[in-house]
Amino acid sequence: MDNDMIARRAERLSPAGREVLAEIREATAADDHDAIPSLLERIRDLPPHEQREIGEILALEAQGYAAEGARLLSVAEAAEEAERVIRAAQEKLRAEGKPVDPHMSVGEAIEILAKPG
Repeated sequence: MDNDMIARRAERLSPAGREVLAEIREATAADDHDAIPSLLERIRDLPPHEQREIGEILALEAQGYAAEGARLLSVAEAAEEAERVIRAAQEKLRAEGKPVDPHMSVGEAIEILAKPG
């Protein structure tokens, strides 16, 4: 999400438009669904170009959140895979009767799993 671009677009709104946008963001952050009908009414009271601008700003923010969510999901999946590799290496050591390092790194786990045995 290009925060600078979004901020520039928000600055172009009238004070009333900026206020509505801020309240939409607050309601969204607070998961306040009850505020939506009155906010929609307030948006309808704005000039059409401001209505469109607010919609575009919110769409850009949503795209940014979606991209961040996808990135975080990828990080979580990588962490889960790393945990599986470490667990497999620890299980291999236990089966061989060797001491297990509870703080094993992924690199150490890969080395252990790569060794025959």
